[in-house]
Amino acid sequence: MKPLLLSILLLLIANTSEAQFFTIRSSQPTKTSTAIEVKEAPKGEELSSAKVEQTNIFKQEIFQCSLPLDRELYLTSPYGYRQDPFTGKSKFHHGLDLQCNNDKVLAMFPGKVVKVGKNKGYGNYIVITHKVFEVTYGHLEYALVEKGDFVNPGTIVGISGNTGRSTGPHLHLEIKYRGKKCDPLPLLAFIDKTVKIQNKIKDNIMNEEKKTMTALAHVQEAYSEEFIAFLKANGKPSSEESALLFLELKEKEILTLEQEA
Repeated sequence: MKPLLLSILLLLIANTSEAQFFTIRSSQPTKTSTAIEVKEAPKGEELSSAKVEQTNIFKQEIFQCSLPLDRELYLTSPYGYRQDPFTGKSKFHHGLDLQCNNDKVLAMFPGKVVKVGKNKGYGNYIVITHKVFEVTYGHLEYALVEKGDFVNPGTIVGISGNTGRSTGPHLHLEIKYRGKKCDPLPLLAFIDKTVKIQNKIKDNIMNEEKKTMTALAHVQEAYSEEFIAFLKANGKPSSEESALLFLELKEKEILTLEQEA
């Protein structure tokens, strides 16, 4: 089993705090950047756990993926035990909640819509299957797809809302990995890494001189330990050329992951 496949399996059973390993320092995106920043929510705000900045939807690459909303994402209620907002009792939350209000909800991977429905809990909801993953979007204002539709990353599948058992507008995101519910946050971190890998390689081809300056900074921030190990194993100096070679190898690992899935 390839290293990346093993790492994502471990990530999918990790708790929320372990996802901080993927924290990336804030930086100013370029006009053509499709980078996504994952970082802790600013202190002093009621919103907690993580903030994901999305400057663009990543499409039409070899391993296609997208975050679930076309906007900045704030995690307002994490996966795991929490105080139920209706009963006040401790109850397990099988997904996570993202702050939004009548925003576009996006498909995360290529997949097929297997259910579009409404109930007292989720309100209006959609279930999409993506090979080993199944994603449920809850509390939608309305759905824009029908059962049996095929979707691509970034396809608008619905509009967020406040239907069902909800205390306010938000998106409830629930993930199943091979049929078992898991914390969605590590998967968001995985998408973050995937987007950055593909973006750096694509932009380097488009503008080598400009983007080779950012490749090294990226791997030092997002893959510090892995990059150091790569340099030692291959006897290479820390340089833009080494960073680009490292990113190319990561791209091949992602391709292997998609094929084995």
